[in-house]
Amino acid sequence: MTLAAIAYFLFTFFNSVRVVSYLPQIHRVARDTQGASCISYLTWMMWSAANASTSLYAFVGVGDIMLGLVNLLNTVCCLTVIGLATFKRHQFRRSCERWPKVDPCLSAPQMPNLKLEVGPSRRSL
Repeated sequence: MTLAAIAYFLFTFFNSVRVVSYLPQIHRVARDTQGASCISYLTWMMWSAANASTSLYAFVGVGDIMLGLVNLLNTVCCLTVIGLATFKRHQFRRSCERWPKVDPCLSAPQMPNLKLEVGPSRRSL
């Protein structure tokens, strides 16, 4: 087996595994109830652009259909995370607007009015 064949195998293997590794992130975003605030749009957009450009290069520049398809699938997974995060943030904002805002100072329990009684001092000299 040549070094080029080993490199191709490793690249194909790890990029295929990478597609599967998106699934837990997609699942977490889909179940999130706080607006997916942990998702960075900039990061996921950069990963999407990198995967899309690699896919385009593979199809047009190298003519490697498998490489192009794997990176196209990576792009789809990244865009799925972005789409879900956008949906969840919109959904969260709408749910926040629906409920009346409560001032935490007004809703805090009231402390009873305590009176301190000062008795005679017991100092002995």
